Amino acid sequence: MNQPVNESTVEELKEIVGDALDEIIDAYVTDGKELIETMGSALSAQDFARLQAISHQLKSSSANVGALGISELMKKIEAFARDGNLEGITPLFSSAESEFSRVIEYFRPLTGNAA
Repeated sequence: MNQPVNESTVEELKEIVGDALDEIIDAYVTDGKELIETMGSALSAQDFARLQAISHQLKSSSANVGALGISELMKKIEAFARDGNLEGITPLFSSAESEFSRVIEYFRPLTGNAA
């Protein structure tokens, strides 16, 4: 199975932000958990506009920290949400939940709060 996070992206980010990397990762994990939870609620409500907005936000933030698998899943969810395609979103959301758990586990040793 592929790594959930692109290590070279993390290294590049660390070169740019230095010691602030831990804070950035903590914020990403905390915000990501909230976004995934909100996305689940939006999916249940079939709120496609909300799904599109959340997936767009999580797509970008995930790419920034090297979580490219999540970013790609969010790109697909965003497109299906734009088209109002619930059947396309449902399995992708399930995959995104699993992949986000892998990302959290990857980041756990890098920060104190990525739990």
